[in-house]
Amino acid sequence: MRAKAECDATQEDPGAADERVSATDRPAFSYQGRETMITCTRRNGTSFALNPDLIERIEATPDTVITLVSGTKYVVAETVEELVEEVRQYRAAVLIAATAPGPGVTRPVRLHSVSNPEN
Repeated sequence: MRAKAECDATQEDPGAADERVSATDRPAFSYQGRETMITCTRRNGTSFALNPDLIERIEATPDTVITLVSGTKYVVAETVEELVEEVRQYRAAVLIAATAPGPGVTRPVRLHSVSNPEN
């Protein structure tokens, strides 16, 4: 699988850089309204979804190479900065979803006494 991903990704497309879409403009893969993956683009222009929790490192050598914890490598068209921003947005969305109540869920009201210094 690794050889196929690298082979697919290394085919050069001269117009690919001009047609690149920023991380904020690409559709995110979601499940029940929550983003679950980030989208990446191979050098030949095909897109694929990637679980950012499986990324071990991202390198610019000079092509951008994503290495997963399993050792699988993908050569992609995005820059390191774009991928870092996309992973940051993904992680921020996870934190927001974890702290925000779901639909129809209300937080319990906690009452406490307040002392009045004038009394």
